Parts: sequence; C-alpha cells; structure tokens
Amino acid sequence: MKKIVIVLLSVINVVALILAYKSYKDLSVVEANRSSIAINNAATKYYTNKRKNLTVADYEQKLQKQVKNLNLDNIENEIRQKYVQGFTDAYSANTEEKFDAMADKLSDSLGEVLASKVLSNTAPTESQAGKIPMSEKLNSVNISFGKYDLSSEEIPIMITVDYKVPESLLQSTDSTDSVKTNNDLTKKAIYMLAYNVKSGKQTSLTYDQLAF
Repeated sequence: MKKIVIVLLSVINVVALILAYKSYKDLSVVEANRSSIAINNAATKYYTNKRKNLTVADYEQKLQKQVKNLNLDNIENEIRQKYVQGFTDAYSANTEEKFDAMADKLSDSLGEVLASKVLSNTAPTESQAGKIPMSEKLNSVNISFGKYDLSSEEIPIMITVDYKVPESLLQSTDSTDSVKTNNDLTKKAIYMLAYNVKSGKQTSLTYDQLAF
C-alpha cells in the first residue's frame, strides 16, 4: 500500500513539475510579449513626437519662406493710413455736395467692396433739414489686424467707427420734440473683413451697429 502511495505521489510530482515548467514557459512568453509591446509603444511614441516636431518645423520653414519677401508691418501700416483717410472722408461729409464729391474717389482708399458698404451706410437721406448724409462728424476710427493666415494669405481686419448723427435726422424719425443729447447723437459701428495681402481682394465683409 505504501509503495502504491509513493508511486502515486511520484507521478503527481512529475505532473506538477511538467505543469510548472509549462506555466513557466507560458509566463516567459507573456513577459516577453509584454516587453515587446512596451518597446513598440515607446518607439511609436518617439517617432510620433519626432513626426510632430518635424511637422511644426516644416510649417515654420514654409511660413518663413512664404513671407520672406512680404513685410506685413508695411502692408498693415499702408492699409491703416488708407482706411483712416477713407473713413474720415466718408463720415465727415456732412452735406450732399460733400458726399457726392467724396463718393467718386472713396474706393481709392477703402477698396471697392468696403467703400460700397460705407457709402450705403452714410448716404444722404431725407430729414427736416432736407436731404443730408447719415453722419455729421467722425469722432474716431480704429483699425486693428488679426493674425495672418498662411493658407489663405489673408489678414482679418476690424474697423471701429465712432461718429455723430445729425440731430435733424433723428428728429425726423422721432415724434417727440425732445432735445437730443450727445449720447443720442453718438453712434458706433464695426466693419470686419478679410484682406488678401497678395491680391488686395476684400472678402467676408460684415457690418454691425453697436447699441448703447
């Protein structure tokens, strides 16, 4: 009986050793696979970061190459000077005669698209004092620029206009005889557009009258 037990125990030990060895081999394979995966992940991360860095570098080189002969400061200063002059002329033309004289040459300073919109907003209209432009005097005009877009070759431009409306024009639309204050007569407006630095083309023009 003891011999049988010993034999059985021996067999069990052999089986256990075989299973242990097999498990060890499987574990080694798993560990090897895990190690390989970790190495692959690290390599992937390295090359991904390297590709991103190259992409940024390539973009910067492309941008530098494209704007190498393009002086954005000079372009913006020239636009600012022309736009300030154009808006000053348009919003200061307080008689129909002055408006007509100004209208024919406004596109020289503002461009056709912007000039057309400005003329539409300041054109003479009927009032108690007769036909007068929508603006009596320009208080201020501010020109600001956004970031140059490499793909479209455009600069966003925002023009903020502060101007005075003729009192007679407001009275013609107001049933009361109340005296208008400076706040009533002062208006603000914003023009926004995209300007192509290569062609000079104006696109995406919008206009908003600001409420007080």
